[in-house]
Amino acid sequence: MVPQISQYDNIKQIFVFCASIVSHLHWTIDYTDRLLKFDHPDELLERLWNEMKRHFREQAQQCIQQAEELKEQAKQYKQPP
Repeated sequence: MVPQISQYDNIKQIFVFCASIVSHLHWTIDYTDRLLKFDHPDELLERLWNEMKRHFREQAQQCIQQAEELKEQAKQYKQPP
């Protein structure tokens, strides 16, 4: 499944949970740039949570910036000639 998923440009990271990371080293070596391996569920969940938090904060910052730009544009229309 990882070889197929890794072909998509919009996939930035791939998280894999496995019982033994060492036993999967042979095929995962080709995907080290985007593949993160976990053998403890708590570590996987913490990393997923942190990545989601980072992503949504970035999205929120972009929305705030766009809102500020639109606010400035709206002020131009509000001013008397």
